[in-house]
Amino acid sequence: MSSTQPLSLKQERRLIEYVDERFLEITRNYKKRTQLSSTLRTLDLYLSETHTLLSIILQIPPISRSQASLRTTLLLRLTGDALMAIPNYNIQDDIDIDGILRLLLAWLDDLDRGWSAVLRRQVWDPEQRKGYIIPIKSENSDNSVTEISAVNQTERTRLRSLIVSGTAALEEWLDGIRFSSAGSISRRGIPTNDSDEKQMADDSNKDNSSESESDSNQTLVTDSVGGSDAETETGPHASVTSDFESALAQMGLQQSFNELFSRTLSEMGEFSGEILSTGDEATMS
Repeated sequence: MSSTQPLSLKQERRLIEYVDERFLEITRNYKKRTQLSSTLRTLDLYLSETHTLLSIILQIPPISRSQASLRTTLLLRLTGDALMAIPNYNIQDDIDIDGILRLLLAWLDDLDRGWSAVLRRQVWDPEQRKGYIIPIKSENSDNSVTEISAVNQTERTRLRSLIVSGTAALEEWLDGIRFSSAGSISRRGIPTNDSDEKQMADDSNKDNSSESESDSNQTLVTDSVGGSDAETETGPHASVTSDFESALAQMGLQQSFNELFSRTLSEMGEFSGEILSTGDEATMS
């Protein structure tokens, strides 16, 4: 569908009807993802279905002002829906965790590339997976060139908000997965087998027996940094976080997750080479 010619009014109406129906179908099946009748029971199926929709939306030719605005509006809708839905999928039963995460990164990378093209006012090339600039003639003159409508400030603000909340949700979702050295995973607090359950019980006993020693150590740490408000991250939570980061590093995915939406944020002038956090600025999480 990618073209340097605007859609006719009939084509635009048919496109809107088709995309709306796809959105509704995806939403219906996502909501009943735990049921056998759903076509989107797993994350890989959801990513495949929404990736097709992503490609269709990006190929809307942003030649006229109305169609450029339509592309932006639909892409905002897909971005919000997907970043909300992805963390709600339970991947603890997936054997190929490496494959699932790579598929997710590829999806997010295409979304990032797509937004970069939209923010640059570019036409999307689905084969090259990037945007390109074309001269666009005005309807009133064969010699003049009209500029593709830019993403307005309200839309930029909405996009930034989606990225902030979406990235935070993805980080929390990943942090809630316990990676073992053998590559198996489980939700934090849920043992994967009998040995894990025994280990959790042993850890609990150890924590109870060393409670007074732990309190003493925490007091020393607090005093050494000069205040009672200082916080230290110890115990099971720190161990799980370390496992999460090291597992991604071992799979060669740490850098990719650190650079989520780097192109988009760079285009909006808000990326400084650091992962986005939930604060007012883009900072290291």
